Amino acid sequence: MRYQALLLAAMTIIAGPAARADGLDVKTGLWAISYTMQANGPMMPAAMLEKLTPEQRAKILAAAKQRSAARPDVSTSKSCVTAEDLKQSAFKGKDDDKDCTYTLTTHSSSLQQSHFVCKGEEARSGEMKIEALSREQIRGEMRMSTEGGKMSMQMSGKWLGASCAGADD
Repeated sequence: MRYQALLLAAMTIIAGPAARADGLDVKTGLWAISYTMQANGPMMPAAMLEKLTPEQRAKILAAAKQRSAARPDVSTSKSCVTAEDLKQSAFKGKDDDKDCTYTLTTHSSSLQQSHFVCKGEEARSGEMKIEALSREQIRGEMRMSTEGGKMSMQMSGKWLGASCAGADD
């Protein structure tokens, strides 16, 4: 369950900026974004693991070991990108990321790079890179570390059309 929450958080962090980053010259409308993710470790802080029963902890650690040995997870989502989205700050997560600080290190119409640090119970840090290959195609990667493990994600996005009909968000 924690792994799914981290995947969702990572997708929000990486997919949002890919479409919203100030400066990236991309079209508005419907985008299909594919993610390939690999995680190593339980991705859960030790303090949270300690609160679990021995049976729960064993299940989580076994699932993490199996996940680390498995092929990377691949998923696709459809997101709507508006002109207002493009005006928002680059590499900034949603409002629920109050414990996170994002530092933009490279900023141009074709490349955005950022470093992030999140404190608190779900502490994590990492690097993100998004490239606009054209106005209709993007690619990116993210590397994230937590107390309990590491995750890497590659993504690619393709503009589908000006209408946002069919968006998942």
